[in-house]
Amino acid sequence: PNPVSSYLRHNCIESEIVLLSCKYAHAHSSLISRWREKLALAILERGPWTRIHHIVPHAVRTMRNFSSHLNRVASLLPDPVETPPMMTKDQARKLLGIPLTGRIISLAGLLERRKGVAELLAAFEKAMPGLRTTDRVLLAGKATPEIRDLIATRYADHVADQRILFLDRHLSNDELWGACIAADLVCTPY
Repeated sequence: PNPVSSYLRHNCIESEIVLLSCKYAHAHSSLISRWREKLALAILERGPWTRIHHIVPHAVRTMRNFSSHLNRVASLLPDPVETPPMMTKDQARKLLGIPLTGRIISLAGLLERRKGVAELLAAFEKAMPGLRTTDRVLLAGKATPEIRDLIATRYADHVADQRILFLDRHLSNDELWGACIAADLVCTPY
């Protein structure tokens, strides 16, 4: 073990770590990515931690399956969620400046590839012939350049006709909750 780990263990000092993201708990497309996962898990296993808290359930399962030591020390730390503000659907839509009529599918938060933005928009476009003209998708949150480019090149016409409502900005807590409350269906893919 490294000197810090040795010192902490030798002096019976407990240490905990909270992990918020991971690259080791995803599907692997190559031998190199599988090797990187094993290396990352081996480093975690040899660390000084008496407890490893993680907010991603699949990451906790991956750690627990890697070794008996990680099985003992890994624990799920649920992502804390604040109490939503009291507002009606109409109030939420007014807060966001979006139409009060029609059904809305909402995807809120950081808008990036892993959130399934492209898949949601493709499915919505495919379903459009069978939907009402007032049915919409609300994308609310800061978008990555990749998502901005996708919307600008592939879906600009739907943004122009308000079938796709694109609020590309950091949202306040009330706006984030509003994007959920304003919706008839909240989409949360990963």
